[in-house]
Amino acid sequence: MQMPMAPTSNHGFSLLGKKSLVLSHIPMFMAPHQAQMFLEVTLAGSAGQDPTKIYLDDMAASGTTDYVLVSDPLVLPTLAPNAPDRLQSFTGTLYRGWPFNSPNTAPLLAQNVTVHVTRSLYFQGITNVPVLTELTYLAFRTEETSYLVHKLVQPPDLASAPTPPDFVQILSGKAGGVSGPHVVEVAFPGVANNFAQKLNAAQNLTGEVCGKHEPVQTVAELIYDPNHLT
Repeated sequence: MQMPMAPTSNHGFSLLGKKSLVLSHIPMFMAPHQAQMFLEVTLAGSAGQDPTKIYLDDMAASGTTDYVLVSDPLVLPTLAPNAPDRLQSFTGTLYRGWPFNSPNTAPLLAQNVTVHVTRSLYFQGITNVPVLTELTYLAFRTEETSYLVHKLVQPPDLASAPTPPDFVQILSGKAGGVSGPHVVEVAFPGVANNFAQKLNAAQNLTGEVCGKHEPVQTVAELIYDPNHLT
């Protein structure tokens, strides 16, 4: 049976990287934002603007890694790696910081940005899947950086879930057994899946990748947000 198409909506993406740009969809525990997605992209501007240069110059001046690109309306699953006639580009607006408050106080960096998707790395819904009891991350590499992203699963009953119910976290770092464009899970057996046990910057640990014990090294925390899932 064919599943109904997700609705068209604006979506927020964290923008990461310098030479190899990555968009990480900002998941929420509400439709139609209940998915994790990673895209390798390039950016193009209008009216002579270079949004990549604007972003890099602002990052160098501000010292932050908190940048959000808000897409114009699109259907998120059409960007998935295995989507039929996968969406190759879309448009949006780039901000420093969190642009979804009202009123919005996040500085606007570039409008009418065209995002060209060079590689769709991962798409996974976070509903109707088993709740994670062990701390688990998603690991992947670009030519520039290796990333560790906390894997999310929406609790079946948000009303009785802990506060916060989960957390969004992205770190630079690497895990053994991760190579090429593939996204793999890194589990930490015996470690509870909650924000008190989250990975921190500059750690050396042992995780489990594809059933094997592998070294895991974190470098820096790029994004941490326990507040905007609900």
